[in-house]
Amino acid sequence: MREPPPPTTALEEAEPDPVTLPLEDSLDLHLFAPREASDLVTEYLHAAQAHGFGEVRLIHGKGKGILRTRVEAVLRHHPAVDSYALAGAGRGGWGATVVRLRPAPLAPPGAPSSPAEEDRTMGHEQGESYQELIRRRTSQRTYDGRALSPQARQDVQAVLQRLPATGPFGGQVRLRLLEAEDASRLAGETLGTYGFIRDAPAFLAGAIRRGAQAEEDFGYLFEILLLEMTRLGLGTCWLGGTFRRELFARRIDLQPEEIVPAVSPLGVPRARRGLVDRTVRFFAGAARRKPWESLFFLDRYGQPLPPAPAGAYAAPLEAVRLAPSASNNQPWRLVLEGGPPVRVHFFLERTPGYRRLTEVDLQRIDLGIALAHFELVARELGLAGGWQPLPEARAVHPTADPTDYLLSWCEA
Repeated sequence: MREPPPPTTALEEAEPDPVTLPLEDSLDLHLFAPREASDLVTEYLHAAQAHGFGEVRLIHGKGKGILRTRVEAVLRHHPAVDSYALAGAGRGGWGATVVRLRPAPLAPPGAPSSPAEEDRTMGHEQGESYQELIRRRTSQRTYDGRALSPQARQDVQAVLQRLPATGPFGGQVRLRLLEAEDASRLAGETLGTYGFIRDAPAFLAGAIRRGAQAEEDFGYLFEILLLEMTRLGLGTCWLGGTFRRELFARRIDLQPEEIVPAVSPLGVPRARRGLVDRTVRFFAGAARRKPWESLFFLDRYGQPLPPAPAGAYAAPLEAVRLAPSASNNQPWRLVLEGGPPVRVHFFLERTPGYRRLTEVDLQRIDLGIALAHFELVARELGLAGGWQPLPEARAVHPTADPTDYLLSWCEA
């Protein structure tokens, strides 16, 4: 008898849909639904900064000021924004806001300073930065069904060979590319994903030895892998609760001391998202990200950290904010101590009831993803440092459970 699907609250990754715009130095928000304004302005400002615009104009209209309020909420914390003000009389008056942008951050010249650092910045020589990959990647649940080409298969295997050997806690992950079976794919339950994935020709799966920080190490390494798949033009989607682990365990020859924390479909996304894809994204809140003041704090928990005081660390922190997480709960909380030296402490703030939804701790996987995003962007920006466990870091967040302090990035 076919086992029932897991509860819908275990649906995994939620990411914003990409918005394609003609990139100009002004954006008229009247052309879009008001609920889309915050995410649209966020992505537009990133794109405008990368394109080299020094100033842009956001047209929100006058009316009751609701849209203007949403725009200003984004501008107050966006790392690309230097300053903003209502437009002059000839440019829309109080129906538009003019935004001055900071110059785009540049990756430093030269090679990585150590073999470990070279591992952690794999693929960067191919041109697209990790900041760009993080913004571009979206979860894909519906595929065109075509098998991977021989070249794509070769490229995927090359990435698997080049991945870092261990996560920040020392755990090693066995990663495999699995070609989907035709019969399973035609039956609509590719490798046992309860129908949540459609027509994927392949999957990425991994196993790790059980341990105190196994989920964090897995999340860290698997997210680097998925970003590299984005570089190759292939679609992926984190699955932590909506797949049948025993089927994948057999395919990767799971050992008694190992677990399969998550898997991902792999293939060319279908041009139009399927109904399941759109429904999952609706219930998971796919178009939302928490604001800076909810996630990042200066010197102590409870004191919000705006982008400006974060300085060079604004980009790595924004990369954390954009990270995928189970049901888009974003359970990480970061406290930046300004130093010198700068130290950034990572804490887990649990969503009530989420720990027991599956046999693995999904929110600790989320923290591993956050660690990967922070380190990848910090290293490509030349911010020297590394991970250290600091018992004294618990003092900056005295209300946290002692087990929910994770790790600290310490400036070298």
